[in-house]
Amino acid sequence: MERPHLFALAAALSVLALALAIAIPPMRLAARNDEEPGVLLALFPPARSEAETVGAIVGASAVPLRPVIGKFAWLLVPGTQRSVDELEQRGALVLSLPVARTGLLGCSAVSREPVRL
Repeated sequence: MERPHLFALAAALSVLALALAIAIPPMRLAARNDEEPGVLLALFPPARSEAETVGAIVGASAVPLRPVIGKFAWLLVPGTQRSVDELEQRGALVLSLPVARTGLLGCSAVSREPVRL
């Protein structure tokens, strides 16, 4: 790879890292919203099996909707206000989706109302 291409790749990765560093803290804070928990994205360690991941979600009183990135990132709906804490104790990084738009994660539906199960 030529040097200009390496520089462009490094610049793109730097911008992505900065965007994630800015976006993740508010998304984690929003996941703890006690008033209206919507759809959450939970990231688990990739080494876990799907059965262990689903067991951790169900054990935290949350409802797994579907995997979105491999088998370690799941969309879920928290069952209780303590679900986020319990998921984090089980090794997950829990993020709130800014709106109920999960189209970027494999679903074509767009909803302005929170999902309630």
